[in-house]
Amino acid sequence: MTNLMKGAVFIAGLAVAATAGARDYTKNSNAAGIRVGTTGAGLELTLPVNQVWHFRVFGGGGLSGERTEDAAGIDYDVEAKLGGAGVMVDVHPFKNGFRASAGAVYNANTLEAESGSCDAPIGGLRFYEIGGRQYQGGFCIEGDGDFNPVAPMVSLGWDSSLYNRSGWSFTVELGAIFQGDARIDLKSSGSATDVTGGGATVIDTATDPTFQAGLRETEAELDRELDGLKIFPMAHVGLSWRF
Repeated sequence: MTNLMKGAVFIAGLAVAATAGARDYTKNSNAAGIRVGTTGAGLELTLPVNQVWHFRVFGGGGLSGERTEDAAGIDYDVEAKLGGAGVMVDVHPFKNGFRASAGAVYNANTLEAESGSCDAPIGGLRFYEIGGRQYQGGFCIEGDGDFNPVAPMVSLGWDSSLYNRSGWSFTVELGAIFQGDARIDLKSSGSATDVTGGGATVIDTATDPTFQAGLRETEAELDRELDGLKIFPMAHVGLSWRF
């Protein structure tokens, strides 16, 4: 059982245990909260329609992470910068803190990539293969990437600030953002020597059509390497209060 599934089971058990103590504080009340998790730190606002149905808006960011991916024998340092904002519909079926949610997220998750060749000395002896051809030199490959700008999201969570006497609650939310495939756009700079088949042709990597065609193949391979990010796990904890 995955950690997300275990968390969901825990939240559901908490909901059933607390059902008997459910109270209605939703009338003429809203809730605001702070949260931190896999998409960074941020704020959220809950607007109840009644005891069962709530609207929620949130936003945040500021978190980043790095990983190394290999494409055609070249290592790329890929940095992900995470964040976004969303609108959710929360259903509290037991009229307590447990909620099941669905909505849409403005997805601000972005990627930055840089090849290991950027650190190679000009005239270095290491060979790099791009599009089936071998190159040598101090050229650099850098790029940016993103995902679908609007992505659906589902989650389970807990926020009892609108159901308890104190109006305060710890919050937790576990879910997934379906952000789609990564789209990487690579650009190259610097000169390189095409040594394929024993040749020694100096090219400008930014304009050479053969090199650029190989770069498009590398983009597609990097996109495949990042396929695991199309469903982004979302997990947050925080604090909410009624006002």
